[in-house]
Amino acid sequence: MKKLYLIIANPDRDPNGEYSARVRKCLEENGADYVERDVLNGEESPKAEAAIVLGGDGTLMRSADMIKEANIPILGINTGTLGYLTGAETNNLENAVKKLLTGDYRIEERMMLDVKVGDKSYDTVLNDAVITRNGYSRIIRLKVRINGREILTVAGDGIIVSTPTGSTGYNLSAGGSICVPEAEMIIVTPICPHSMSARSIIASAKDEITIEVPEEKNNEAPDLGMTLDGNAFIPLKAGDSIRICRSESITKLIKTDEGTFFEALKRKLS
Repeated sequence: MKKLYLIIANPDRDPNGEYSARVRKCLEENGADYVERDVLNGEESPKAEAAIVLGGDGTLMRSADMIKEANIPILGINTGTLGYLTGAETNNLENAVKKLLTGDYRIEERMMLDVKVGDKSYDTVLNDAVITRNGYSRIIRLKVRINGREILTVAGDGIIVSTPTGSTGYNLSAGGSICVPEAEMIIVTPICPHSMSARSIIASAKDEITIEVPEEKNNEAPDLGMTLDGNAFIPLKAGDSIRICRSESITKLIKTDEGTFFEALKRKLS
């Protein structure tokens, strides 16, 4: 019986279908079956040996949420720009797929975060949850609690709550620490804080992070909200409580080279 592989493509990153066609051809030539999904449609995914994701980091993050119930590893092929999370470039596409088929790869397990606002659950995130404004410039105030204890009140542009995987994204740009991606921790980083004492905090993966929007006049503007892995802006209002904790879901990333995290960091981020 042929092994089944899932191909997930971002049509915006492969408009002519060139890379998808190369993946299909390689699978066919090596006796494997495949089924295709469009990451933008969010279709239900079948159980497969692995997913081959064509796109950039954003595509891979959406795919990770889309297939989390299937619990299958992901080989990301970078057809975007940075492609920090992906495991192969397009100039090495066929070789990466062949290594996948022969089992010549390693798997990195990455923790994810569950996010709730009040009693409503949102998507599981691989990178980060960002609470910020969406409109004109003004200071917003947010209270941060860890396991129910108030840690700090941040006045500034917002807060990033990141996984180790997301530590090299927005968290890094905001001055947060870089973490080895297989680590188990949660990073809380203020965005442009209006205080010298408000700095990035690293919490245990066992901790629950709560961010409260205080009942203040300054927070009544409708432009306050949250993005999850860079996706749609979720409006927030005064009195909202955002709870973030480690998810039971994990993302398994397939790596087909022997390079280390720090070598990739130097190569991708110079």
